[in-house]
Amino acid sequence: MRRLLNTITNIGLFTSFALLTLTMQLSGSETAKGEEFQPIKEAEMPKGFPAYTPVGEIEVKKYPA
Repeated sequence: MRRLLNTITNIGLFTSFALLTLTMQLSGSETAKGEEFQPIKEAEMPKGFPAYTPVGEIEVKKYPA
């Protein structure tokens, strides 16, 4: 019984470590992608519309009716 509990504990620790490592790798790659991202401008905005907001910024905009 003790050996089974040790095995379960080791599996739990290994799984936790693997998930933590994976999470750190994914969060690092998302940051890199976000910094390199450049939106594609397909057409000019209609007259009176606000310009694009840079990536990573929040802006409240007012659009024409």
